[in-house]
Amino acid sequence: DDVFAGYLRHYEAAWTCFDDAQETLERISRLPIKTAVLTNGTDEQQHAKLKKVGLAGLVSQVFTAESLGAAKPDLSTYRSVCKALNVEVHRALHVGDVYALDVTAPREAGLQAVHLDRDDAGPSDEPTRIRSLRELLELLRFREQ
Repeated sequence: DDVFAGYLRHYEAAWTCFDDAQETLERISRLPIKTAVLTNGTDEQQHAKLKKVGLAGLVSQVFTAESLGAAKPDLSTYRSVCKALNVEVHRALHVGDVYALDVTAPREAGLQAVHLDRDDAGPSDEPTRIRSLRELLELLRFREQ
């Protein structure tokens, strides 16, 4: 227990926010778009993480494997989030950095997907791949008024 507690302290102390996340979420929050976090983490941990890095309040909801009763890449997770947000599956866009969990599986569930490939690790033939969240707004051709 002491070893795990020490690990947990260091893990939580290392939580940081990518420099493009807050800016992008703030810009998206001004648009008529619902945003959510879908994670395989726990409710308590994910809410604490969002609060610590300054992103709490910039997403509509947080969905965890714990609250959904299933984890990514289970196709039901993506569909459950769409249902909870009242968004048609084919109109939803999933953005994430783990290709199998955040691109392949959401597409199998009927969602659109964008690979956030910060390290340019590929696959390089992925047509909907961005290196920064800043590219997301450009990719979708959003224009602020």
